[in-house]
Parts: sequence; structure tokens; C-alpha cells
Amino acid sequence: MAIRIPIVAGQFYPSEKSNLEKSIRQSFTEKLGPGTLPVGDRKGKVYGVVVPHAGYIFSGQCSAYAYKKIAEASLPDIFIILGANHTGRETKPFLFSLKDFETPFGIVRTNKNFIRILLEKNSDLFEQNEKIHEREHSIEVQLPFLQFVTEPKKLEIVPVIVSQTSLKNYEAFSDLIIETAKKLNKKICVIASSDMVHYGPAYGYMPFYEDSDEKLKKKIYDLDREAISNIVKFDVLGLINFVDRTKTTICGIPAIILSILICKKLGSKHGSLEKYYTSGEILDNYNNVVGYTSIVFE
Repeated sequence: MAIRIPIVAGQFYPSEKSNLEKSIRQSFTEKLGPGTLPVGDRKGKVYGVVVPHAGYIFSGQCSAYAYKKIAEASLPDIFIILGANHTGRETKPFLFSLKDFETPFGIVRTNKNFIRILLEKNSDLFEQNEKIHEREHSIEVQLPFLQFVTEPKKLEIVPVIVSQTSLKNYEAFSDLIIETAKKLNKKICVIASSDMVHYGPAYGYMPFYEDSDEKLKKKIYDLDREAISNIVKFDVLGLINFVDRTKTTICGIPAIILSILICKKLGSKHGSLEKYYTSGEILDNYNNVVGYTSIVFE
């Protein structure tokens, strides 16, 4: 059995099982988190979420909002996890891994049948690419949270790294995902892994400058909230136009676009902002700031 070994355990989240569980519990209960652990009533349906992929000390409390919703809704058969590509040169816009993923909580199984059905189509849109998955953290950091809020022995994922492409290609791939899920009679939930704007000299993005942290914080919030407004309204064209106009440094725009299309086609009627804050609130410093959001499609 081929295993994708974790690359950011001990950096983005604790590498020891008991400390990892403590970290996730604190993400739910600390001041920026939802305040309580999930109650497993399993009512309603979550079609998808947008969640950050930074270190848990920064974004874990934000992620907890989306994962609380997942924990309290009916569980899907498969989670389609859409990651960003921070490290590699993409060869095609959608890259699969057929490996199972290891975390300190154990092994997360990849639904290989789902992926193989897609790969049989021999499309120019996607391929298996283990090398890029091995170096990419945006899918990995979602898995301990998923293991915490689901039944780990039943948990199955389809890991996809998503790169920028045309709207036509996003549409075509979203149709293939839904078609495959129907063919296998599997209920799916989509997780789009993305941090929001990266502002400051460290990121080479300073579209505005203010002489106080409060004014700067407001500008950063306003910038991200315009993007969030498009996301919760399922307005893909509005989001694309916003990115083109502002040159925003949101790192997972392709994953977000794809998640909106899939969730809308699955029947989602409502997108909601569950939480937003920035690393500035964690560090009390706004020189270099990353935004984090938790959005849920129901």
C-alpha cells in the first residue's frame, strides 16, 4: 500500500497524537473558535466548505467553524479535497494522488476507484502526479481535522491539486466529478483549501498603506470580504473579475472556483461566512498579514 508521508507534522500541527488532539480541541474552544466542540447530531447536509491551510496556531480556530458544521451534518461517502499548488510546476490543471495519506491519527484512505474511473478518460485536464502531492501541504493539513470530526475508519478522500485554468475547464471537471459520484452512487462533500489575501512586503503585495494598524486591518478585511461576498453568492464570474482587478494573493482561487461550481451543481442553495480573521489578530502585528476564512455551502 503506497503511503503519502506527512511533510508538515511538527510544523503546521503537532506530530504527536495526544498533542494533536489537544490542539484541535483548543481550536474549537479558544476565543476565536466556535466556543464548543461539535455535537454529533448529524442533521442536514453540507455540500462543501472553504477552509484555510496555515499552521493550526494561526488558522485552526477559523477552520474549526467549517469542521463543526461537517461534524454536525450527515456524513458523505467521500470528501473531495481541493488543494493549492505551492511548490511544483503544474503539468495539467487537476492533479490526483492515488496514495493513502498518513497523519499522526493514522491512515486516511484515498478512494482509488473514483480516481481510476476519471483517469480512464485520458483527459488533457488531469493526471496522477505523486511528485507534486508529496511536496504540497494544503491537503495534508485538512486531514487531522477530518479525522477528528468523522468516523476515521470510514473516511475516504479524493485528493486533487487544482491550478489556474479557464472557466470552461473548471466547468468540465466539475461535471466529471459529479458524473463519477453518481456512477458510483457516492455522496460527496467538497473541501476547498485556501488562505485569503497575503498582504505585506514578505508577500510582495501592498495595494494600500495606512499609518495605523486599525486602518490597515479595516482595508485588509474589506478586501477579503469583497472576495467572500462573491463566494457565498456562488458568483464565479464576480470572483474572477475581483481577482483580475485587485491582483489579490488568495492562494487557492482555483480550488474555490471549482468548489463553488461543484456545490451549486450538487444542489447547494446557500453559502455562509462562518468566520474570518487574520494572522494580525494572532500576532498583534499587521506588517505581514494572511487572512483566513471559513465558508460553508449548505
